[in-house]
Amino acid sequence: MRACNRCGVVKPIETGYYKNKKCADGYLTICRVCICAERRAYVAKNYAEVRAKIKTYWEENKEDMRQRSREYHAKHRRRLKDLQREKQTGFTPAMFAQAIEHQGGKCPICLCTLADLPYRNQHADHCHATGQPRGVLCQKCNTALGKFKDDPDRLRRAIAYLDAPTTLLMLLD
Repeated sequence: MRACNRCGVVKPIETGYYKNKKCADGYLTICRVCICAERRAYVAKNYAEVRAKIKTYWEENKEDMRQRSREYHAKHRRRLKDLQREKQTGFTPAMFAQAIEHQGGKCPICLCTLADLPYRNQHADHCHATGQPRGVLCQKCNTALGKFKDDPDRLRRAIAYLDAPTTLLMLLD
């Protein structure tokens, strides 16, 4: 534990301070919160200059930056997908796994085994009106619900249409 030289708040060294090899104990004496506040203030004050430096750096290192971005996304694909899913549907990775387990590992509509599908084809279904998570579906069933706009009346009419014995060929005879 150490008190920050700027704000005076006592914080754990490992989580409250950035590492720095030049300092005696290997950590800066100013806490992360104070450093971030300084950086934000500097950027706010010198916004045009900072933007120009970023733009210049990007133009000079465009291919390298793209390559690093591709590598990062390839390395962290699953974690990024989990974060995107949580932001869009409210499903945390734990909730997602729990929902699959609760469903017996199957899509509740077509009964396909979700474990046989690629991770990207396992979709967290949620109510668009309330935003509440409902369950995990395969990609095809989730897309189908979306095309029917989550409307039970549309689905009932589709079922009635499929159950009807009349076909176009019968009508044309």
